Amino acid sequence: MLDPSGELVCLTVYRRGAREVARRLNAVGEGRVAGQARQPRE
Repeated sequence: MLDPSGELVCLTVYRRGAREVARRLNAVGEGRVAGQARQPRE
């Protein structure tokens, strides 16, 4: 998997593993950690 700048961030053999990595990276990018929403900044 590559990040938006083209940097290699993950290499996985199994497609399902790649999907899980993508899901977790998207969660981090959306401000969620371990499935929980972060508190908004004030």
